[in-house]
Amino acid sequence: MSSLANQLNKIAASSTSTVLDRKKRQKIHSTSLIFEPKVAATQDYSSILSHSLQALEDLEEVNSKFERFKFSLFSETAIGIDRNVQSKEQNDDLDNAIDSFLLLVAPYWNSPLSYNSVEWLVRRFYIHIHNAESLLLSILPYYRTPIFSKVLSIIPNLPPLFSWLTGLKKSGSPVTRESLVKGGFCDIEFVELYTKYLEDLLAKNFVYPNQLIFLVSSMASSFAYNATNEEFLDKLAGLVLKLSAQLLATTKMESQVAANTMLVVLSATIPLSSEIINAVVEGVCANPLNKKSAITTVFKIYQSIQGVPDAFPSQNFDSMFNIIKSDDEEVFKNLVVSDSTDGHKLFISITRRIISEDAFDSFPSLYDVLGKISLSTASRSALINDVIQISTTSIEDKSNLIKFIEYVSKDSKELFINILSEKYNLSVSQFEMDLQHVLTSLKVDETEIDGADLSKSVIIDVDEEEKQSFKQNISESSHAAGSFLVLTKEIDEEFKKLCQLFMKAVKLNFVDEFLSNIFKQNQIYAITFLLRVALTQNCPVVVRVVSLDKTYEAFKNLHDSMFLMTVFPIFLAILSDSNKIIRQKASLALIILKNNAVVAKSNSTMAENLFLKDDIFGAENGPKIVVLAPKDSIKVLDILIDNQSSLVIDKDQLFKIFESLIYTGSLCKKINDLILAYLAENSKIINLPFVKINLMRLVNIGTKSLKNAAASSVIFADFLNEYLTRRPFWIDQCADSKCDFSYFESQILNLLDFGKKSKQHDSKKTSVITSLTFLQKALNSNYQELVDLSVKKLIACFSNLKFDYQIALAQSIIESSTSADTVILYDALLVLQSLPLTTDVFVKLFGNFQLYKNGSQNNMSENGNNNENVPKRRRRSSASTRQAMKKTEVTKLAEVHLRNVIILLETFEKIGTDLQPNSDLLVSLFNLLSDLETLGADGNLPVLYAQESLANCLIISIKNSNKYNVKLESNSIRADVLVSIIRSSNSPQLQNKLLLVISELAILEPEFILHSIMPIFTFMGAYTIKQDDEYSSYVIEQTISKVIPALALNASTSSNQLEEIEFLLTSFISAFNHVPRHRRVKLFSTLSTILKPENSIHIIMFLIGKQYSKASIKHKYNECKLLVDFVKSLMKNFPIADQLTSIEKLIQLWSFIPNSSINEDSDEEVVNQIKWRPIFGPEFLEMNDQDLLLLKKNLINFIDRSIITDSETNSHSLPYLKLQVATLLLNPRASEEDIDSLLAIFNNIISHILLELSGSSRKITSENDSVIEIASKINRKFYKLLNDVLSLLPVKFFVEAIIKLTELTYNEENSIVISNVIFLASRQFELETSDNEVSIESGNKLCGVLVKIVEEYCESPKVEVLEIVQNSLDTLSALVDKFHQSIDNVYMTKIMTLLTKTGANNLSLINNFDTPELIISSLNLISNIVSVIGMKSIAFLSKVLPPSFEVFDKCNNILKKESTKDEESLEDESEDDDDESNTYQLIETSVGLMYSCFIKKMPQIISSNLNRILTELLNENLIKKDIKLSILNIVFTHVDLKVLFKSLLNIWDSKDFQRTSSSTIGLYLNLLTQTIEGLERSATVGCIGIFLKFMISCFEFIRSNDETIFNRNAIARIETLIFNCELQFVMKLNDKAFRPLFSSAVNWTFDNNHLESQDDFVKVSIFLKFFVKLQENLKSIITNYYSYFADHVYKLLDNFSNKNVSINEEYSVNVQRLVLISLNASFRYDQDEYWAVNTRFEKITLALTNQLENTNAKLGKHLTKAITTLAVKNSKVAEHNKALNKLLINHLKVDCSAQEKFSTIKVFENIYVKVGTSWLSLLPQLVPFIAELLEDDDEKIEMEVRSGLVKVIEDVLGESLDKYLS
Repeated sequence: MSSLANQLNKIAASSTSTVLDRKKRQKIHSTSLIFEPKVAATQDYSSILSHSLQALEDLEEVNSKFERFKFSLFSETAIGIDRNVQSKEQNDDLDNAIDSFLLLVAPYWNSPLSYNSVEWLVRRFYIHIHNAESLLLSILPYYRTPIFSKVLSIIPNLPPLFSWLTGLKKSGSPVTRESLVKGGFCDIEFVELYTKYLEDLLAKNFVYPNQLIFLVSSMASSFAYNATNEEFLDKLAGLVLKLSAQLLATTKMESQVAANTMLVVLSATIPLSSEIINAVVEGVCANPLNKKSAITTVFKIYQSIQGVPDAFPSQNFDSMFNIIKSDDEEVFKNLVVSDSTDGHKLFISITRRIISEDAFDSFPSLYDVLGKISLSTASRSALINDVIQISTTSIEDKSNLIKFIEYVSKDSKELFINILSEKYNLSVSQFEMDLQHVLTSLKVDETEIDGADLSKSVIIDVDEEEKQSFKQNISESSHAAGSFLVLTKEIDEEFKKLCQLFMKAVKLNFVDEFLSNIFKQNQIYAITFLLRVALTQNCPVVVRVVSLDKTYEAFKNLHDSMFLMTVFPIFLAILSDSNKIIRQKASLALIILKNNAVVAKSNSTMAENLFLKDDIFGAENGPKIVVLAPKDSIKVLDILIDNQSSLVIDKDQLFKIFESLIYTGSLCKKINDLILAYLAENSKIINLPFVKINLMRLVNIGTKSLKNAAASSVIFADFLNEYLTRRPFWIDQCADSKCDFSYFESQILNLLDFGKKSKQHDSKKTSVITSLTFLQKALNSNYQELVDLSVKKLIACFSNLKFDYQIALAQSIIESSTSADTVILYDALLVLQSLPLTTDVFVKLFGNFQLYKNGSQNNMSENGNNNENVPKRRRRSSASTRQAMKKTEVTKLAEVHLRNVIILLETFEKIGTDLQPNSDLLVSLFNLLSDLETLGADGNLPVLYAQESLANCLIISIKNSNKYNVKLESNSIRADVLVSIIRSSNSPQLQNKLLLVISELAILEPEFILHSIMPIFTFMGAYTIKQDDEYSSYVIEQTISKVIPALALNASTSSNQLEEIEFLLTSFISAFNHVPRHRRVKLFSTLSTILKPENSIHIIMFLIGKQYSKASIKHKYNECKLLVDFVKSLMKNFPIADQLTSIEKLIQLWSFIPNSSINEDSDEEVVNQIKWRPIFGPEFLEMNDQDLLLLKKNLINFIDRSIITDSETNSHSLPYLKLQVATLLLNPRASEEDIDSLLAIFNNIISHILLELSGSSRKITSENDSVIEIASKINRKFYKLLNDVLSLLPVKFFVEAIIKLTELTYNEENSIVISNVIFLASRQFELETSDNEVSIESGNKLCGVLVKIVEEYCESPKVEVLEIVQNSLDTLSALVDKFHQSIDNVYMTKIMTLLTKTGANNLSLINNFDTPELIISSLNLISNIVSVIGMKSIAFLSKVLPPSFEVFDKCNNILKKESTKDEESLEDESEDDDDESNTYQLIETSVGLMYSCFIKKMPQIISSNLNRILTELLNENLIKKDIKLSILNIVFTHVDLKVLFKSLLNIWDSKDFQRTSSSTIGLYLNLLTQTIEGLERSATVGCIGIFLKFMISCFEFIRSNDETIFNRNAIARIETLIFNCELQFVMKLNDKAFRPLFSSAVNWTFDNNHLESQDDFVKVSIFLKFFVKLQENLKSIITNYYSYFADHVYKLLDNFSNKNVSINEEYSVNVQRLVLISLNASFRYDQDEYWAVNTRFEKITLALTNQLENTNAKLGKHLTKAITTLAVKNSKVAEHNKALNKLLINHLKVDCSAQEKFSTIKVFENIYVKVGTSWLSLLPQLVPFIAELLEDDDEKIEMEVRSGLVKVIEDVLGESLDKYLS
């Protein structure tokens, strides 16, 4: 924006509040943030200041900085400040103060205090005008809040950079993030403004968290929206970097986190240069308050770097690592490890810096992180390059660097070697020479390396100066005397120094010079130096090769002068070196030594002149040096030389040769013990670790190979005794020589000898003791590696130890693990579990850890089962024991003892399953259990875990005893301990485990269970069964499955067994409510399975049934349902045969319950059974007759509900039991035996039920009404039970059972049974499919039986079989309806014949009102048969329809008679009448439905009777309306519509048709209308005559209504139906056909109509209503039909205007209204200018305007509409307008009535509104009258003219009427 524009904007803003206009000034004053404009306009500055000052004081409590504004912006003097009269400097100061306040209030915009305080600034200083930009910047982070929208709405002119808000301000829409980012933060100028605003906030330390969140999210969105706009991104990046630098420099954590987030987004969007990244990292790491955020930021920024990053900037390295370390490195490690990319850029960069500065110690987790990530090839290459480059520098200590090289090259060997050779032209050996270290990870294939070439390859060319420098170094160094094969501090230090010089000498090819200068005083010591170098695996291979070459050269000089066998042990060690080249070089020494031995053999002097005899291994060891004689040496060397090639190939071959050829071979048979002694002595005096350990290994092999050799542990006893003390020394020596210490230590442990059974030696005991001593010390040492090796050794050798040693070791491990004084580094439990412990060991250990021992225990196994040795029963708690346990020392000992026991028990738990137990083991375990009880009870120690573990051990031991058939002794089981702990323990887990112990014992020792069953089951019922967990449930099941059989088997007879079972089940059922609901089924199914279902299920059901009865009596229906559901679920767990057997036995139990209370006369056997059988109990003895019968009723209900599931009422599902029965009976694979067995059970059940039904009435002797009522209910319940049992059978078997039952003798009891089962049959077939062949066959079979029953009744009617016949008919109906054509026609024809057959009284089953039930059933059956056979039933039509009409007549006659009864008799017989009425309703409904069936199947045949059928259906009867409508709909659908139409028209005037019911007429007219709608147009023409007759008859029917039959509302509804019907017919006609019909209607209305009587007006009213209906539908088509009766209308209007009407005003007004409505409609729909004809127009206008004289308020609106519509339709004809205007003006004169004037005024208003422009020319004639009317005395008229007519005319005219009126 130009500077001129800025100036103009400022001038405009400054002048905005300077307003001269009062209204506009008031509008500015009413602008408010919190008040409505109306309220704000009334406020003065003092009240506004007071309100805002209160809010400011509240803000001051939040932030004290607000206080200073109380004395400036919010002071009383601020009221008088007017910025319009202040100077520029004053306004600038004011703006600064306002800006400061807005900066300070910015964090609080979400609080009402903020905008309540800002209200003063808006109202007094107009900050929304002068400081709009600052205001918007302050509130911008709250853009989603209502206050932002409010602020936006009061700003009149938005600042230029906020112009993007203009549209949102106008629309009032809320600001969205998208609009904010696109409009604001995608504009670089706006971003600059906002960042500058934030910089000001930062300078004043006013930044707040919400603003930072807003900033970060907005910037991130801006970056995203402008991702492709490079120019914008460059500018935005500069702003973000600048702002981030300031945010990072703050002391607020949230500011730094915001900066970090923006920098991450920036780096992800724009590639940053290395300089910027370094600067950003420096800023982030300078002073981070949130170190995690800082690390994450740097990490994410580095991830944006392309390619492999450079080393981390050195200037930032320390600060970065300070951050990483301060957070325990975990954050950084997690970031690197969880990084999904392969870059790991920051980690690579930091690692490169670590390498370059050798700062490995600064990042201890380096290798941990490297092991968890996968580096790319480029990253690994960069790290390898860095380490190669740094390795060439002069770093003094390269150990860290070497470690890193070893780690990196381990997984990147090929890459490392390639970089070495291709980029640096170095071989691995050369690189090792530079490092002066062997890199095992870069070990190359030894077969490809030649030793000679190897030594040459490392020689390099250097300048003369460097050579001279090296010569100077070696000339200054020298070795005076002393062997390098001795381990002393001085020798070691000198060797290290000389070794480095030697490696350089090899590199410079100055080896000879080196040796000659260093060992110039005594060259012989050079050999020891060279051998030491060859032994040092830490030296590069090439150096070692050179050293061996130089050694052999030196040997040539000594070949004939000294016996060299003193160095033979050294070469033996080198022959076991891991490097093949070294072994190859060492093998050459064997030939040299053999040649030397050959010379020595012939030269005794030389043989005695040993090489460095006095000090080769130290002066102190000189006298101890031994060598083999030359001849013996030759033997050994020959063997080795013969196997030279294998020695080179395999490093372990040396040991194999010694074992197989030297120690046990024939060549050295006589000297093998000498060789062993020679090696043993040398291994003692040589301390070089690699030599020493390999010699020891050779000795160990020898001791094991030679029979009489001393054990290695004896030979090296001194070494073993000192080893733990000197172990650090050996670790250092191994590290210096790079000898594998783990190998060293493992060979030491191999020296241990625990003796072999086949080996006999005097030192055996000493060897074992020494080995055990060392092993125990090693196990208890502080060296983890040694401990681990010792554990392995112990496990491997434990089984070879004697029993006592095994006990001692195991007990030592246990006690060491629990000792407070000993810290062990191994898992004692894991070690014990790994040892091959035996049962005897456990018995002994358990005995050792027993507190209370008795003499019997010690000799139990010896004395066998002796009563004297039976352990005492459980020792009871004593006061002395409790007192002793209170002592601290005793308590500590007890705690240690408890820990020992726990470890031992856990060990047994692990390995006890594989052991074969004995009685002693159980005794020990039970004794321990008793001890633990004492410790817990008396010592209050936490023994719970130990007890649980011990219980597990007992279970294992008992199971194993059973597995191995171990016979337990009687004294090995402590039942008292088990029961006591179960009862006293508070732990359900322990109780459960001990119950499992008992359950296992029940299998092994059933007799034991019998003595403890009561306390066990008492406890389970009271406690365990309540535990709602899987484990307790499992325990109970296990206990039941093992204890119950033991108890049942103990019963001597079947009766005793039954008693035991009933007792058990009663015990469990008594605890039923305590069992968690979801575990009951599983528990009791397990119980039933164990006791056998046939012995238990019915008892469980009986006991549950008793509970059901109690709950039912107390109306606890939910509990009843739960009990039923339980039994259903329980039974599903058993085969169907068991389920049905249980039902049978349950019914037998039910039968056993007496019907009367127990007394002296009761059957003695019954009394005894009830007394002694547990399932009955003594409660039965106290029950009276009613209680017993109530129990029996509830029980039978319970049985029935248990058989049939709740889904029985759902036709889409089947009872589960029924499905199971069907599955068995219908299974083709099922055996006949199974089917017969199942059917036999069914027969038994049915027999029992029938037996009860047949004798139920005889069993009740009481005369008590309530008892008799209950007995009756029991009877009904049994019938239902019978039905339900039968319904379980598949249809085939079900029908067979039904047929058998129908064959019973007819008596009162059997008749009820037969009736019920026949009724059941209909329900049974509902669930069958209609196409199932078996079902069809069964259905036909049943039909034959039922037809026979009906036939027998027809021949000889009997009252007692009436219900049977009715149910037979209903079932036949259901079968026909189900199977349709599949039912045999013979049966259907036969039954139709029987139903229509008349008797002596000329009545059939369908019209004999003596048996109304049979009428209903018969009619329903006929309906279904007709639906099936259709036209085949025509022969029965004449036998069915006449009786059906009689049925209707009889029903109606009976109803009429009933309606004439006096009220008193009706009240007395109300119930009977209701039943009878319902019966008649069913009869009439059945008849109607039968009609519908005939109509559907034979509509043409039935046409002859259609009038009578329609009359019966339409007349008022008892058929429900919805059913009647359905039947009529069938009539409409199936009967020919023309036939139906004529029939309907014919019955209208029929004498049988009842026109006294509105519902009947409504049904009739609706059906007629529906029929007319369906008629073809051609069919209506032929029916005009009959329809005209019908129409006139309808008009007469309406006219004749005198409100005695129908009220006004009813007749109005009938009128509407009639008119709709007639209209539908008219719509089918053409004009030619319609005119005669219309003419007839007009003639009926106006012929002989003098329009004088009320009846005359009624006829006109009817016709006009009909005509208006026609107009609404035919519109313009019927306009010219007005000619038929226009003259009559003129006459009517004339009579109305002249008041020549003498009838009731109500009738006259109604007719007048209808006339006006019809005229208005005719005018409106006139499209042919019918009313524009002058004669018609003149007549009608005159007639209508004359009505104005006598109109009233009710008719006024209709008259106004009619005249207005006429004027509108004729507005184009000026003469008509003029004529009408003239006529209307006549009714505005002074002498006209008020109503006349008012109506005329309304007419003029409507005309001018609709066609005012056409009438403007007539306005001059109207104006004078308007002027008069404005001064009319009637205020209503004056107001209507002023507010209505004048306004309308002014709107049309376009100007005021004032000048015309004046």
